[in-house]
Amino acid sequence: MRRVAILSLLVSVASADSTLPPQPKSKLLAWQARCVAILESARRDLAKIDPPFAKAAIASDPKPPHAVRFTANVPDSEHGRFFPDEPARYTIVISESAAKEAGEFGAIVGSARVGDQASASLSHWSTSRRGSLDVQIAEGPRVHRFAERFLPAIDDCIKDEGRRPE
Repeated sequence: MRRVAILSLLVSVASADSTLPPQPKSKLLAWQARCVAILESARRDLAKIDPPFAKAAIASDPKPPHAVRFTANVPDSEHGRFFPDEPARYTIVISESAAKEAGEFGAIVGSARVGDQASASLSHWSTSRRGSLDVQIAEGPRVHRFAERFLPAIDDCIKDEGRRPE
């Protein structure tokens, strides 16, 4: 009888469900959800006058440093002169990053005139978040339109308690 009880116990342990219960999905922080909405609004606005931006992707990561990323691969004649068959890549990354004070650096290099090329590499930061915008070798007017729409969006995403970087 005792052997039967031990054998029964071993069988029940061996056949028990040993999988872990599903882990709750990590949720986005409030600023991330707000930033996704801000970038989506800027994307829709730009896509009205520059349709290739309609296919841009916006993704967010609930794990530190809690980044929000915007990526648009846009066919571009200026970019294609140097990199045949490759679209110009327009990127924005917003993430948590501590700083003593707000600031910005970077530039748009090149003209907004039709037929000219431009590049942009800009970073803006608050005391709690950093936002960067990057595009290398693309049609000048498009780079300038992108920056005009998305720099205010970046500033809105990184602001601390309603303050914009100075």
